[in-house]
Amino acid sequence: MTHRDPHATGDVTDGGGQPPSHRHLYGLPFPSRTSPLATTAAEANGRWASAVGLVRADRASWLADCAPHLAAARMYPDAQSPQLALVTAYLTWLFVLDDRLDHDPADGTAGSRSLTDLAALLGDPPSTAAPEPLLGALADLRRRTRALAPQTLSTRLDAHLRQTFDAFATEAQHRREGTPPTESQYIDLRRRTSCAWIFADLAELAHDTETLPLLHTSTEYHAQVACAADIAGWDNDLVSLARETARDENDNLVSVLARRHGWTPERAGEEVARRIGQRVREYPAAERRTLAHIAASGLRGPERTRHEDVIVSFRDVLAGVLAWNHGDTLRFSVPRTTTGPDHPGGTPDADPRP
Repeated sequence: MTHRDPHATGDVTDGGGQPPSHRHLYGLPFPSRTSPLATTAAEANGRWASAVGLVRADRASWLADCAPHLAAARMYPDAQSPQLALVTAYLTWLFVLDDRLDHDPADGTAGSRSLTDLAALLGDPPSTAAPEPLLGALADLRRRTRALAPQTLSTRLDAHLRQTFDAFATEAQHRREGTPPTESQYIDLRRRTSCAWIFADLAELAHDTETLPLLHTSTEYHAQVACAADIAGWDNDLVSLARETARDENDNLVSVLARRHGWTPERAGEEVARRIGQRVREYPAAERRTLAHIAASGLRGPERTRHEDVIVSFRDVLAGVLAWNHGDTLRFSVPRTTTGPDHPGGTPDADPRP
């Protein structure tokens, strides 16, 4: 596996030979690449999402608009076909869950039940038997994960899914109680809702490997993942601001800063962009500290190399998220005010919600 030095400069291109739309965005010092298997992943994902009931027939266009296959292809460009298909399915499932929570009634009870049911499912042995599509799809993902990955990695991924569900539940509680988070609360919560630790686990799955606890339990590793989480999560807050404002949502760093400081959304957005740029500048040093930790661990030869390769591949994950946010998906478009045969409302996996 070959990756460019994070301090390298010069023109970069995506898989099609064209400069990516996020080129030099926030000063990110490494390029986004795209897997040549993106189309294959999209076809396999469409079949899977339909088979498990995650995307209804009348919402097939949702997959094309959301483009989870492009997110996976950019984030994990070196993955082989089975791994890329599974990663694409995970991202699709996470987007459907996000839509389910976004369309939850104001009291938040339906979303809370979904999160409780999902967390309970993670405590059961992998199975395809579940009462509704969101649960059934997760059960199928867990079964497929255990067929491709070591049980210890699968268990770690389950734990990070559960942590993410808990963070989503906290967000729902804030909305339900009308008590928006403070700035420090939001930043901590956003790191967990960004799914960054899930994405880190999927990097190991995508590269058909598993890191030792001496790496993934280290302070250096978690600081690097947290830095990536801030960059990706806060950028997501910027690109989704118009959509969330239209839905009267406040789980966004722009909204949090505007409320705290009495700023306009424009001024708060400028501050968020500045902070993203700062974290981008800090990321190479965070990566170097993790690589230095591996070097000092005593690992040698191929064992050391595969751990280093996973850490350096996080560049692809981060650059891929930004490229997808800014150029590949319609997910952050302001929602339409009307529905009809071509633009049905609700979520892709269930009947439209009130």
